Amino acid sequence: MNGKLPYITYWVVFSVGLLSLSFSFLIEYGIIYSGFLALLCGLFGAVLALGLRERTLVVLSTVLVFSPFLMLYFIDTIQGYLSNLL
Repeated sequence: MNGKLPYITYWVVFSVGLLSLSFSFLIEYGIIYSGFLALLCGLFGAVLALGLRERTLVVLSTVLVFSPFLMLYFIDTIQGYLSNLL
């Protein structure tokens, strides 16, 4: 794939995936929406990155797929730490 359009498409999809993480804090049961949208954006971004033959973009898309789970892990860890303090 040549040209700038695939790169622009990748970064738009990646940005939508990152912005989907805000649903977790804005609406009730938002983590479900975040997980689903991040999964879709991450997989679509990975396909685009494979077509572009950009290894770094594939890694970024993989991190985007796992980001809702990492966010849940960090929230649970911080909550457990704070409950031990009180």
